[in-house]
Amino acid sequence: GNEAALDFDDVTSFSEQTLGHRFMVTLEHEPLSRPHHVPAHRFLMFEWGNAVSSDPLSRTKLAFSRRDTKAAVALREQLTSRRMRTP
Repeated sequence: GNEAALDFDDVTSFSEQTLGHRFMVTLEHEPLSRPHHVPAHRFLMFEWGNAVSSDPLSRTKLAFSRRDTKAAVALREQLTSRRMRTP
């Protein structure tokens, strides 16, 4: 699968975004390499096909159905307890 582990100590900052009842946390962190989907082909502004890349990523977005889900609350508590700064 396209999984990777991110240690809270590697997170340098985070931001929160709400759109309606949807909630998202964006984490800025030390680069980590994990397989992720990219277009297999590109020509001008067109992209198509499926490929996998392992380029280092330094931003991760986590989306939740609501701001008050248990996972979202726990994540915010962990990040704020570590005194992360929000840009």
